[in-house]
Amino acid sequence: MPAAIDTNRIEAALRDDIGSWRGLVYADETGSTNDDVRTAQPAHLGLQGSWVMALADAQKNGRGRLGHGWFSPAGGAIHLSLAAELALSTPLWPRASLVVGGAAARAISDVTGIDVRLKWPNDLLVSVDGTWRKAGGILCERHEPARGPALWICGIGVDVAIERSAFPTALQDHVASLSWLAPAADRTELALALALAIRRDIEAWQARGGQLAVEELRKRAVFIGDIVTIDEGDGGAARDMRLVDLANDGGLIVQPPGGGPTENVAPLQILAAQSNPPWHAPPRLPR
Repeated sequence: MPAAIDTNRIEAALRDDIGSWRGLVYADETGSTNDDVRTAQPAHLGLQGSWVMALADAQKNGRGRLGHGWFSPAGGAIHLSLAAELALSTPLWPRASLVVGGAAARAISDVTGIDVRLKWPNDLLVSVDGTWRKAGGILCERHEPARGPALWICGIGVDVAIERSAFPTALQDHVASLSWLAPAADRTELALALALAIRRDIEAWQARGGQLAVEELRKRAVFIGDIVTIDEGDGGAARDMRLVDLANDGGLIVQPPGGGPTENVAPLQILAAQSNPPWHAPPRLPR
């Protein structure tokens, strides 16, 4: 059984960080850490440039992007959310998912030595026996409180030490836990690494006026050069397109599989990739 999360160690590290942290909200079990950080006491929130962190050992109602459920057992994963007041215009906020993805992938790799990649825009993938599997996910949300400025909230779930048989049957061939590839990471160390890396990268992104560090993201991105099936969220049928590159605005540059003009799209999701071996999105868990 992985060691318990050491909240005293986390709080001490947050005090020592150069960032402005206004507290840690912790629960042994919660519905959702995104909800916890959203409903945190006023003393934790507000003040542009400050951050608050929520952490839980287990989640009962973990959720992912597009209403997907998130499997969140006790003791074997990280369930972490951060909240801040962004100093950027609202149209730029969706790019934050990519910033967080790059920061999270790098932080996990630094702690564990595992090569972690980013599937646009918010899935953390690892290679298990040559097949890409999902080991973590990101959900960024905007919260409009009754009083005060809007808050940016980002939740991260990472599977750290979960046996394959513990996952729902439908997920067992699509997901992975970090312990399958390396000795189980200290969840306290990993949670801290994630929080600090995300804080640094989001603040650097804001300092650049919302410009993405696209070159860094390219190094982590999967399926560039492959034919991918994309759902553009417009009610139309999914399309097969070759993923050519990441665009500077965070979109995807794609073209027809047989060649032709490229276009910049921001699809709702990537459903599959004709990679080697082929990849398919994990089945959707009910909320």
